Amino acid sequence: MIETERLIIRKFTLKDAEQSFKMATDPQVMQYIIGERYNSVEQVREMIKKNVFGDYDKYGFGRMAITLKPFDELIGFSGLKYNDDFREVDIGYRLMRKYWGRGIATEASQPFMDYGFRELKLKRIVALAFAENTGSIKVMKKLGMHFEKYMKVDGHEFVCYVKNSLQ
Repeated sequence: MIETERLIIRKFTLKDAEQSFKMATDPQVMQYIIGERYNSVEQVREMIKKNVFGDYDKYGFGRMAITLKPFDELIGFSGLKYNDDFREVDIGYRLMRKYWGRGIATEASQPFMDYGFRELKLKRIVALAFAENTGSIKVMKKLGMHFEKYMKVDGHEFVCYVKNSLQ
């Protein structure tokens, strides 16, 4: 568990499936997300079991649930994830729309950047976003990341930002 000024960031539980489903079915939240479409809370629950819990078991880290103090209700997620396709660790974050623009994604992601470099001894952490996703790119920059390149993923063009451990 990670605690910041406003947040408690903890491992996902299956109780988070309902709030995750609400977030995953908001068209504005999902505007810049490829793949990942769910038709039921049960599908989200299965994704949490397979992907999220699977990452915790396989790598010892993964995306984690963001909650606002003092409540324990999911408002989004953040965390590191090993990306098999790129063979790199990325930082990712997603918030329910009503929490956008409050600095929460940055506040929730910074501890993971620190953890990745200090504890996991990563040489670099990457982040991908559609070039039009200016909100996500602002978070990347606030995390000290810099533009590295454009890249295609599943036929979509993304910007890749990176932070190296020596920065």
